[in-house]
Amino acid sequence: MDGLVIRHGETYLHDTPFHNGGSPARTPEEHALFINILRDEICVNETKNFFIGHGISACCIVSRNSTLETVNAVEPHPNLYFSIKHTQFDFLREYPFNPTIGIGQHQQIVEVSTNQAGVYGKNSSPYYIGKGIIEGWPELTGSGNKDLRDLYNDKKIKRFLDLDLGDGWYGPYFDNELWLN
Repeated sequence: MDGLVIRHGETYLHDTPFHNGGSPARTPEEHALFINILRDEICVNETKNFFIGHGISACCIVSRNSTLETVNAVEPHPNLYFSIKHTQFDFLREYPFNPTIGIGQHQQIVEVSTNQAGVYGKNSSPYYIGKGIIEGWPELTGSGNKDLRDLYNDKKIKRFLDLDLGDGWYGPYFDNELWLN
């Protein structure tokens, strides 16, 4: 095993009253404690890569202040990466660029959903969103909004993760992946 990817923060109640899921942490302090424990075990003791991601309801995606409060309490490590959605809330066109990208001292991976977003027909017809993600959506320009081009020279950004089969909500699943790539 080369490393671990841990993504937390989204909770759905479709299996209530039996559902016990949720985020293992609620406050920036709890997030820092959780990440530090995993960082020490995975990165330091095992010398493996550790990718920590934040879902919609995790505190670190909400604001720059809570993100900085969390990440500043975690010592950087060459095997530790924060994986962050490129939008401030979810992979929808109307949400602005995530203001937590590029802040702090840690390496980051930027998550981008280029296909199959539920509101865009889930590939029932071609819908290319790459230009809007890379160059910014026209309806969001002029508001100080950033886009992926603004991250090109940021040394903290190590990769872009294309979730081309993400945002699934149980399919549809394709026999031919021509449209997806």
